[in-house]
Amino acid sequence: MGGVCSLIISDFLSLVDDGTHSCWFVSGSNYGMADLHFYPVFERLPAIRMFGVDVFSADRFPRLGAWTSTMQQLDLVRKFWISPKMYYQFMVGRKAGDPPYDMETDDETMAVQNSVA
Repeated sequence: MGGVCSLIISDFLSLVDDGTHSCWFVSGSNYGMADLHFYPVFERLPAIRMFGVDVFSADRFPRLGAWTSTMQQLDLVRKFWISPKMYYQFMVGRKAGDPPYDMETDDETMAVQNSVA
């Protein structure tokens, strides 16, 4: 990760895991736009682990792990959740120069993805 992106994520990690906030959400006692914008970054991390890179450890950032789990329970997040396997397939295709932007998913696949959070 470079420059600005690293700073934003670093600031976010500090905010969530500094121990001074009693709520799980960046915006306060309920989720907000900041939470919804940050969540997809963390949704992709399990796919990155499939490449053997662990950029996030719930042991190192327990509150962030709790925040991620809480976000995964939101209907809005569950509705648009993309499985680590699909992210991985996209990343492999992108690396090969042929990213599968239009991955086909049938209703059964989407139902499984939306039930496993």
